[in-house]
Amino acid sequence: MGVDANASKEHLDGVARRVGIDQPEDLNKDDEVQAIEKASALATARPRTR
Repeated sequence: MGVDANASKEHLDGVARRVGIDQPEDLNKDDEVQAIEKASALATARPRTR
C-alpha cells in the first residue's frame, strides 16, 4: 500500500489508526507517513511467512 504524503494530516491519522498506530496525532507528518509504510509492509509480509 502506498501512502500519499500529500494527504491531509487528518486523513493520515485515520489511516494510521487503521494499521494499528497508537496516538498518530503525536507524530509529525513525515514520521507518520514512515510509520504507516512500515506497519503496512509488516502486515503484508506476515501472511507470506506462514
